[in-house]
Amino acid sequence: MALPSTMFVATIGRPQLAGLTFEAYPSTVRGLPVEFQTATANSTASSLWASVIRPPTSAGPVRFHAAFPNSTKTYYCRARHPAGPGYSAGPFTATVSAKPEMKAEVQRRIAPVVTYKGNVEIPSGADMWISSGKTVKVGTQVTSGFFTKTILIGAQNMLPALNTATFKVVSGALYPGTANTPTTFGSFVPLPPGAVTIRFRGRVYRKGSSDSVAIELRDTNGVTLGLGSTKLSTGTTWHTISASTAALGSAGSTARIIFIKVILKGKNASSDARILFVAIDYKMPAYNVTI
Repeated sequence: MALPSTMFVATIGRPQLAGLTFEAYPSTVRGLPVEFQTATANSTASSLWASVIRPPTSAGPVRFHAAFPNSTKTYYCRARHPAGPGYSAGPFTATVSAKPEMKAEVQRRIAPVVTYKGNVEIPSGADMWISSGKTVKVGTQVTSGFFTKTILIGAQNMLPALNTATFKVVSGALYPGTANTPTTFGSFVPLPPGAVTIRFRGRVYRKGSSDSVAIELRDTNGVTLGLGSTKLSTGTTWHTISASTAALGSAGSTARIIFIKVILKGKNASSDARILFVAIDYKMPAYNVTI
């Protein structure tokens, strides 16, 4: 049930951090560590100094955050290069002082986590952002690779090559409208530049040996045709034909168009030669080269 307006749900609090941040500038000898000392009193004999030594760094300033309770009390800090191989301890800097302040809450960067299986996982509920000028690639930094995907072209997306040809589509299958007449159909394959074809498969029907079904994968730049592969059906009833294909649509070729060419002929009846779909496998080197 709902809580009364005078009640609230108690949650475990998270203490906020308070303290001081000090910054020192090392000498020109960047290989020396830096010692920070803090105290609750000035540099008097009764002051108890606490030391923290920061490792050598090639950076300019060296920062040190000292955690203190949030109060109006004044704390003091000084720094020097401690003794090291070939060097004696340097003199302390002038002592500086300040009062603690609450540290601002900063959203921690959500970092990917590498699991025990070597998988990189993003914490649940977090989005993964990538610069628009960068590309998610396949492979490793040492060796580029490819990822294989498949695009399916249904028979209803295929058009006759001639406007005088007739055809029918029944239950998703395409066949000529006239018996004993070879009819050519075609369909554009929407592969982006950079994708390269590997093989294709077609789901076809042939009633008998006098009927014919052929599939070709081609490309064109408007003038020159390139043949990827041709496959003739030798089976009967519904079956799948497949063929490896030459690499059509080379990387970076923006002017080439890949298309499917299908030739159907039913000897005694137009429905004796049919096609249902053509599936094309292609490889992609990056995720912006896919559909």
